[in-house]
Amino acid sequence: MPYRGQAAANLRKAKLAATTQGDKSGAQLLAKEYDKIDNPTGKYLEKRVKLEFIDPHSMDDDLLNQKIPRCARSLAAMATSNPFLDDGSCH
Repeated sequence: MPYRGQAAANLRKAKLAATTQGDKSGAQLLAKEYDKIDNPTGKYLEKRVKLEFIDPHSMDDDLLNQKIPRCARSLAAMATSNPFLDDGSCH
């Protein structure tokens, strides 16, 4: 859970640092990615707290879990190439 707070703080910093329209659009995509990651994490943390069994393959067919790496690759490509390009993978 300490990573969740650190990620939220860094997301706020990214939003505040965004000055250009491309930066602001990129920050919005980062926020969507954070929400996607936070959603399943909360579900699995809840199961862990209740000491419920978590099938190791439970995320294999999870569509949201499949979108997260695609969005991460898209954001990484934008970070290295600089121009904002929304390829739709973070929606």
